[in-house]
Amino acid sequence: MASDAAQVKAAREDIRELLRTTHSHPILVRLGWHDAGTYDKNIEEWPQRGGANGSLRFDVELKHGANAGLINALKLIQPIKDKYPSITYADLFQLASATAIEEAGGPKIPMKYGRVDVTGPEQCPPEGKLPDAGPSSPADHLREVFYRMGLNDKEIVALSGAHTLGRSRPERSGWGKPETKYTVCSYLLYVRCKAGTPARKSVLSMNCSIRCLYQGLHSTTTTKTFSPKQVGIG
Repeated sequence: MASDAAQVKAAREDIRELLRTTHSHPILVRLGWHDAGTYDKNIEEWPQRGGANGSLRFDVELKHGANAGLINALKLIQPIKDKYPSITYADLFQLASATAIEEAGGPKIPMKYGRVDVTGPEQCPPEGKLPDAGPSSPADHLREVFYRMGLNDKEIVALSGAHTLGRSRPERSGWGKPETKYTVCSYLLYVRCKAGTPARKSVLSMNCSIRCLYQGLHSTTTTKTFSPKQVGIG
């Protein structure tokens, strides 16, 4: 059943309100990604090929190690699904993810809707379709997983970078090694224009610095300052 366009539009507004009140942007992005990330371009049959098909709503898939904690996302989004029953889970998960990216300051993603839901847990993909937290050969492992989806190295890096939107939680990642203990990094961009500089030139002569404040492994706080050239804005 295709999702109703009017309900999709209304649901988007409800998701925006949910994001404003719960600040759940990271976990909703993760929900959309994990429902889609089981895709296998080498399999033609549906739903065997995986992908965004709403299968993540079933307990058997929610209990996969890579999906730890996503029950919380489902609980957040379920009332919206109940309110707009004509929207498939597959579409709703992707709508929530795209809206979360937009509301977090990212780009507005031109989405298309009409995804079909699987009907039962027996149609869920087997465990192991998503990346492991600590493989022995990380680069080879990531290529194996993402090449299966049709992605290239550049796209793998871009997708992996989306993890900076959230925080590492041992109870959700199943990882929890010391190097992932502190992941909150605040970037402060200071733009200073010299007094008396003509407005036209001030744009070109901004004295910019980005300071990254982070906590080290021994609870010490360090400040690093990067020049504009180092971060690609100079």
